[in-house]
Amino acid sequence: MTQRAFYRFMALATVAGCLWILFSLFTAKGGAAVNTTVCPIKLTTGWPCTSCGGTRSLMHILNGDWLEALVTNLVGYIYFLLLVLMPAWLIWDIYSGKSSMHTAWIRTELFIRKPPVWMIGILLLLANWIWNISKDV
Repeated sequence: MTQRAFYRFMALATVAGCLWILFSLFTAKGGAAVNTTVCPIKLTTGWPCTSCGGTRSLMHILNGDWLEALVTNLVGYIYFLLLVLMPAWLIWDIYSGKSSMHTAWIRTELFIRKPPVWMIGILLLLANWIWNISKDV
């Protein structure tokens, strides 16, 4: 992927994520996201995926309920960090004319390709999936 295509994709993903969070905030009932499922895995199989509950977790974070966010899904914290950092980082790279995000992405990809790293990542995803299944998200 070219650097230009990378930045276009990241900008589109960031806008889509922010729009989804705005939609979730405006359709929230009682401070938490409405319990609707858009996950194709859960809709097809009835089983939650590793990120099921991520939006609800993020809504709990935005409402200041940090513990409930942790119980709902740890992925919500990752979403929160990405939705705060990505827009700022994209704007910084555009403003400064640098490509620090693209460089960081390439370095992260190279790091994740190391067997110990991707094996630990898979184990963490499986643990999160088991957690989601056990609480019937």
